[in-house]
Amino acid sequence: IITEERIQPMRIKSYFGAKSTGDLQFLPPFLNPEKLHGKDVFIFEDIYDTGLTLQGAIEKVKEGKPASISIAVLLDKQEVLGKIPVPEITYCCFIIDNEFVVGASCLDHMIKENGKEVERFRDLKDLWVLAGAT
Repeated sequence: IITEERIQPMRIKSYFGAKSTGDLQFLPPFLNPEKLHGKDVFIFEDIYDTGLTLQGAIEKVKEGKPASISIAVLLDKQEVLGKIPVPEITYCCFIIDNEFVVGASCLDHMIKENGKEVERFRDLKDLWVLAGAT
């Protein structure tokens, strides 16, 4: 049984289209770092490419002074130039080429449509390479 006390979601956006914006946007629901004090924290990240989002997540978690931080990443793009190293990564499910991937209920392609930002392809049940998205 997992209770709400034990899971705190954190949403961070750093991409628009297929490119990193270089800025982090923390989206609701917002993490309350104070609830992490003295606890062992496990972060699950969908993709480790530039390292910017993961670094931002770690910094936010560290504000709460946890006892420890462990990290699992679903996908690791090891061939990204200028990648921020994250030594706390404990588990990696898959190593992938430096291509833009979507799907698996966690990875999307953000576009502007009729003046609004719209997420595309997150609802695909499998992972797909988005051709031409460089």
